[in-house]
Amino acid sequence: MPNRLVVVRGFRAGRLLADFLRPSRALLVVGALVACSSNEGGLGPQGGGAAGASGSASTSGAAGTASVAGTSPGGATSGAAGGGGAAAAGASSTAGTAGVAAGGTAGASGQGGTQGGAAASAGQGGTAGSAGLSGGGAGGAGAGGGPTREFEPCPNAGAPCLILPFGDSITNGVGSSDQAGYRSKLFELIVKDDHNVKFVGSLSGGPAQVGGVAFPKNHEGHSGWTIDSGYVSFGDGISTLVPTPAFQTVPHIVLLMIGTNDVSATKGTDTIDDRLEVLLTKVIQAAPNALVIVAQLTPIGWNPAARTTYNSRIAELVAARAKRGEHVALVDMGKMPSSGLGSDSLHPNDAGYGFMAGVWYAAVKEYLN
Repeated sequence: MPNRLVVVRGFRAGRLLADFLRPSRALLVVGALVACSSNEGGLGPQGGGAAGASGSASTSGAAGTASVAGTSPGGATSGAAGGGGAAAAGASSTAGTAGVAAGGTAGASGQGGTQGGAAASAGQGGTAGSAGLSGGGAGGAGAGGGPTREFEPCPNAGAPCLILPFGDSITNGVGSSDQAGYRSKLFELIVKDDHNVKFVGSLSGGPAQVGGVAFPKNHEGHSGWTIDSGYVSFGDGISTLVPTPAFQTVPHIVLLMIGTNDVSATKGTDTIDDRLEVLLTKVIQAAPNALVIVAQLTPIGWNPAARTTYNSRIAELVAARAKRGEHVALVDMGKMPSSGLGSDSLHPNDAGYGFMAGVWYAAVKEYLN
């Protein structure tokens, strides 16, 4: 309740002071002031269980004294004496509010849920505290701004989850010792966790085995290619591969990383994001039930200003599509260290590809079976 200035008319100053100092009226004033401050408890029922009722109950004159006890976290006993335990919930419900705020869809609120649960157990609502913790967990599941965990792109059991690595020479694996780039290292992480995955695409390259398991060599990584044709002299546009041959086998998950050659081109750098937007539409139309994960570019390469601008636009495009309910997510390869992880001025080395594999795996592992 906001602070208010109360003006009393028709009484002399001496009479007013005498009335105020009378014990019975002073007690009522304290009760009224505490009743005003206990309005925060109105948020309590959501995080602290039954505690939330204290706010309105403490506004009665009879419950004024009990409300004083309610201001302390352990005021459960005193509250019971104030007309139905009105004050018992005051502090407990305020703590519970943090649990409710944490239970939202935003994953960042997870920590708040834990605080809400702990505060509730300290007061009166042990059960409500557990609910606060659950709310925090649910918020964590929604983190990242992409699809929620309820979306299941991969088969539930038996059949492998089909993953399409889609892009340019970095997807192909140029600069790596096994000519598979991040693909072999990603597959190694997948095998260690006993997931059933198969890479698909019209190209093939890489080792025969990874981690003692036959390596699925298929991919759609075309060296020197851009998003669309006509921007470089040494490659075509991967948009021409959609829907065929890239989506001849429809994947469950698409790992899309493209634009390294676009930002290095001598023309069209100011419209790269527009071309990516069109490509994303084509990919989603070709695999409407797939999860499409779009990567920002690594810091290795030319034209850093155009690269930075493009990475920002990738994030904006993915966020806008995810908000519309499309199954798209973002991974940030731009956080890869710029020194020591490149094989040349454009491609990662084995360590750099290992870094990329870890980023990809963090994005897909919760969807794998």
